[in-house]
Amino acid sequence: MPQDFGGNSTFNVIGMEALNLRTNSLQEGEDDEYMDGEIPAIKRKYNTIWPLSRTKEKTKKAILCTISLAVFISEVKLNVVADALSKRYALIFMLETNCLVLNALRNCMKVMLTLVRLLHVCLFDQWWLF
Repeated sequence: MPQDFGGNSTFNVIGMEALNLRTNSLQEGEDDEYMDGEIPAIKRKYNTIWPLSRTKEKTKKAILCTISLAVFISEVKLNVVADALSKRYALIFMLETNCLVLNALRNCMKVMLTLVRLLHVCLFDQWWLF
């Protein structure tokens, strides 16, 4: 303190902080992107990062739920298609086996008709041979 104010000059204390030479930078239109320190009057009373983070997380969760639902629906559709294809192949196999059975029955009927004709000829046309 100067002696005019009644202080002792041996105990003059100088602040050791770095001087903020850019205090008027906002008024001069300069870029204050690299300005250090915080101005206590501008500090917010609550943190705005957490609500934004929660909103982003909700959005991400909704997107993931939509994607997982789409994947589930596509899996269900693929299962339906696979079931239909497997049923189709099973139906084709059954029809083929039925056709084979029907062919076998038709062949048996041909043989039986041939035997009946032969028996008819033997009994009625040439009955005098017996």
